[in-house]
Amino acid sequence: LPTTHPVPFESLFPLAYRPDGPDLCLAMLRYIPEKRVTTLQGMQHAFFDPLREPWAQVSACRPLPNLFEATREEQMACPAELLHVLFPTERERTMHL
Repeated sequence: LPTTHPVPFESLFPLAYRPDGPDLCLAMLRYIPEKRVTTLQGMQHAFFDPLREPWAQVSACRPLPNLFEATREEQMACPAELLHVLFPTERERTMHL
C-alpha cells in the first residue's frame, strides 16, 4: 500500500471543527476493538459537554429535547461513575448558570 500522510481534521470539517472532536474520533476508530471507547464512554467525552448545558439549543428558537432522562434499565446498565455525567439531575445542570 502507498504511504499516506495524515490530514488535519479541521481541514476536512472546517465548519464543524471543535478541538476535542479529533480525540473522540480517534478513540472511536481504534483498530483493536478492546481499545475502542464504549458507547457510554464516548457519550461522557468533553465533545458532548455543550449538550449538557442548560442553555443548549437546537437552533435560536428551539431548545434541545430532554437528553438526560434514562429508563431504570439504562441507569442499571450504566457504571455508577458515569451516571452523574451522562444523566445529570436538573439541580446539577442548573448549578453551572
